[in-house]
Amino acid sequence: MATHTGSSSNNEAVAGTDALLNLGQFPDFARLELASIVPTMERLLASIAEEFAEQEKLFTPTWAGTFGRVEALEDRLARSFGVVNHLSMVMDRPIIREAMETIKPRMVELELRMQQSRALYDMRDTKTHWMQLTQPQRRVVDRRLLEMEQAGVGFDPASPERARNDAIHQELTTLSLKFSNNLLDAIKQYGRLVEDRQALAGCPDTLLRSMAMQAKQRGYGTGDAGKWAEALREEVYRANIVKASSGTEDNRPIIHRMLQLRQEQAELLGYPHYAAMSLTTKMARSLDRAMGLVDVLRERAYEQSAKELDCLTEYAHKTLNLPGPLQPWNTAFVSERYREATLKYDEEMVTKHFPAPHVLACMFSLAEQLFGVKIREMTRDTHPDMPSVWHKDVKVFEVCDRDGQRPLAYFYGDFYSRPEEKRSGAWMDICATRWKQSDHLRLPVAYLICNQPAPLSENEPSLMKFSDVTTLFHEFGHCLQHLLTTEDMPQVASQFMENFCYEKEWLKQLSKHVDTGAPLPDDVIEALQKERIFLSGLATQRQLLFAHIDLELHSTPVEDSIDWPFEVDRRVSRQYKVPARLDTDRFLCSFAHIFAGGYSAGYYSYKWSEVYSADAYAAFMGRQGEALRRVGQRYRDTVLALGGSTDPSTVWQRFLGRSEADVEPLLRQDGLLQQVEAQH
Repeated sequence: MATHTGSSSNNEAVAGTDALLNLGQFPDFARLELASIVPTMERLLASIAEEFAEQEKLFTPTWAGTFGRVEALEDRLARSFGVVNHLSMVMDRPIIREAMETIKPRMVELELRMQQSRALYDMRDTKTHWMQLTQPQRRVVDRRLLEMEQAGVGFDPASPERARNDAIHQELTTLSLKFSNNLLDAIKQYGRLVEDRQALAGCPDTLLRSMAMQAKQRGYGTGDAGKWAEALREEVYRANIVKASSGTEDNRPIIHRMLQLRQEQAELLGYPHYAAMSLTTKMARSLDRAMGLVDVLRERAYEQSAKELDCLTEYAHKTLNLPGPLQPWNTAFVSERYREATLKYDEEMVTKHFPAPHVLACMFSLAEQLFGVKIREMTRDTHPDMPSVWHKDVKVFEVCDRDGQRPLAYFYGDFYSRPEEKRSGAWMDICATRWKQSDHLRLPVAYLICNQPAPLSENEPSLMKFSDVTTLFHEFGHCLQHLLTTEDMPQVASQFMENFCYEKEWLKQLSKHVDTGAPLPDDVIEALQKERIFLSGLATQRQLLFAHIDLELHSTPVEDSIDWPFEVDRRVSRQYKVPARLDTDRFLCSFAHIFAGGYSAGYYSYKWSEVYSADAYAAFMGRQGEALRRVGQRYRDTVLALGGSTDPSTVWQRFLGRSEADVEPLLRQDGLLQQVEAQH
């Protein structure tokens, strides 16, 4: 693998050995040979299987005698495979794909073997020892036992039920990987070249330059004026809604088969449907509670959404001369023009106020003020043994205590889009967890991944759209939660951090014009604050629709037709006030969250966590100085620090003095509270 930026902090430990087996504090990407992934992982899997079999003979009914015995094995497996999985997301190569396709089924086989260990599971029957566990340990044990039950530990090893259960796990793993690869390939394959720049009239100059650079990377001309990747509305829209739904990248049969298998899996384990099984480990705990929130918010946003659609349609007719119903490929275009006319700011001008290096520095300053941590980039000058990385643009950051002397954690930052090899979207992933063994403490490490525009030249910084800024803050919230604790309320901390992007004080600090250094003018800041509630009814309805479709697909008996999931999509969509969609829409074929991303029967959690996030942020509003620091410390000591060791209701009780979050702050934040009050 190509070497980038420096050596590795564990170079000496890795010398002469395989980088996947001796990870130390950081993976050594510089020494990782892609061709060695499969044989190395095969050796690791065989070794762990053998060691686990030996440990099974030694289990005793104590924490140290059970989960403590296998903790090191699970950590080795998770870390090594985590490196390979991470590379598959940020550095797509045929050799990495083939490695994932080979390794993942064997990973599942070993994980099932460990989760189906009767020797481990039967230790639960010795109540005396378990009663001596601390409350956090009991919570972890309860969750582990539930995971074992859902892995099929209750089936007789020789039974047809066990064999079928294991086969379902394997097939779902293969299908999920195929879904993800199909989607990535479909996106990479689409391209349209247009030589008439006038066809893209109205597009910001930075967007045109970015598309020109992509055209050049694909081998079209020089990237100068005259060769432009097309962004024509209808054509791009129609291509987008059917991506990964035909040909060799067709995800339709994969979706149908995955839903069938999930239903069969749930019924095999005694659940009425997959949603019931999945929700036992999620914050809502039940389908009724998850759908209850979806229904409440849908009702409260419906009328506002209808008014917003009427406004867009009227604006399209009267101002943009677009007659007839608002066509789906025009919705985004009309919304943007309506936003410009209503909020009266130029997005291109705003983008020039958010150079990425300055935004990062301000975000780190906010973390210091709120949570008492210092964050600084690691360089060769400050850290001669700094970790190696997988791409030259990747940076590594150190998180220290308030005085900057004691390291607490680290994270990698891979901020720029690379559509030819990197998956779209933004995410945080775990590189290493906090782990103390004898006299050694390994600090947590995270991957923070975004897809903002790369610098257009070596002499220019990356310029961020305001949406890029809020996305960065969102993922940074995820990152902080992992770095400062374990993770059980996954979206709360991330969405909480986004709130600060709308504070005037922080927008003044975050913004710095790339040429003049001036902050955003007050009128533009006010416009950005108003933008948060701009078309918020439609935005709320859209997110709730996705959540509802997800829950419906996973709680309704699957029918035989391959088109059944899309019929469910259309049926559920009729309950929501959202822009019209074409009958050819196959958005489910790119709904990676629920078919390749771990959110199956869990997409609702975005809104569920928004309720908690808005409620938490309300405790910070109006506070400054020492008062702000005290609330920030309490948030760190509860929401961030307790994490998976404590039930969410207990966490909230300790943070705000009540066990449930209040929905009112979210309604106020989204501009929907007045609508609610009018209805009552």
